[in-house]
Amino acid sequence: MNCRDYQHMISRLVDLELKATASAELFEHLGKCAQCREFFDNLMRLNLELDNAQAPVALEREIGDQLSEKLGKKRELQVIRTAQIRFDRWRTAALLALMVLITGLFWSMTLPMQSEDRFGVPRETPQTEMPNYQP
Repeated sequence: MNCRDYQHMISRLVDLELKATASAELFEHLGKCAQCREFFDNLMRLNLELDNAQAPVALEREIGDQLSEKLGKKRELQVIRTAQIRFDRWRTAALLALMVLITGLFWSMTLPMQSEDRFGVPRETPQTEMPNYQP
């Protein structure tokens, strides 16, 4: 076998696809060949760096999921609160309109009945003169 074959074996070893008998043969070769040993070291280092790089990605994904869940709940509460505020505004406007209507009706009924003007002076009832009618 040549170094290229051993490097393929190293890749399978890292992927946990190499059988025990082939592993023994590979480690025997690594003890003798500096080039394959360097390839093995670089591949193991790269594999370790990839594992370390994936941990923050998984953590970031988990944090992102939790954050979006909380933001979704916050958005839902915000929509409910906005609907409540709109309902309160409409209810207040309806009550004010009703009060204005009732006040207007009250004033329209009481004004003709007042015998005094706003300064307290008695109102004079208009006297209509009947023309002298002679047949």
